[in-house]
Amino acid sequence: MLISLSPSHPRGRGHNYLAFGYIDTGMSNPTPGIIAALALLTVTPSTIAGDGPPCQPVVSGIKFACPAGWQIVDEGHPPQAITVGNFPRNPDPAQWVSIPAGKSTIEILPRPRQYQTLSQWIEATEHGSIIDVPEGMKHVETKETFANPVFGKIEARCFTSPTRAKERGDRACMFQVKGKAIMVEATYTRDAQNVAEVMALVKQLIESARDDTK
Repeated sequence: MLISLSPSHPRGRGHNYLAFGYIDTGMSNPTPGIIAALALLTVTPSTIAGDGPPCQPVVSGIKFACPAGWQIVDEGHPPQAITVGNFPRNPDPAQWVSIPAGKSTIEILPRPRQYQTLSQWIEATEHGSIIDVPEGMKHVETKETFANPVFGKIEARCFTSPTRAKERGDRACMFQVKGKAIMVEATYTRDAQNVAEVMALVKQLIESARDDTK
C-alpha cells in the first residue's frame, strides 16, 4: 500500500501515512496531535444515503454506488473518507477498520488540504515511500480513462501493487470531477478471494460516480 495514499489496513498499527499527516505511534488509535493534523483536511463532508441498501457513499459531493454485497464499514478515518468492505461493519464506530482474513476494502478519499491540486497529490504519491512491498519493488503506475455516463471520460492516474507483493495488495486511482480530486483505492489481504474482481471494482466505482450537490 502507498504511504502517500491512505491507511486502509490495518488501522493504527504503526504505519506512517504522509498524505494525511498520520504519524506513526504504534497505538491502536491516533493521538490528539494526529487528530489535529488530520483535521486540516478541507473537503465537503461525506454522508451516506441511509443506513441500509442501497449503499451509496458520498465524498466531496460525489456519490458512488457500492458493489453488490458490499457495505460501508468505516467513516472519517481519515476525516471525510468512507470505506466500504465485503464483510460486516464493526459495531464500534470509533474503531479504525481492520480487514479480516480473506476480505477486502475500497476506500474513497478526498484530496488532502496540503496538496493544492490533483497534480501535487499525484506527485507526492509518486515520490512517497511504499510499505508492504518487498524492497526494490514499486507500484505499477498507469494512466487510464474511465467512461462515466454523467461526467463523460474521466482521466485517472492509477497505482497497482506488483504481483509479487505477497502480504497484501492494492490498486488506487486518482482523478478529478467537478473540480474535486478524489482517490478510490481497493485493498485486499494475502488470502483474499477473487483478487482480480476486487481490483476491477475500482473501475466500477469510478464509473458509478454521480453529482450529489444538485
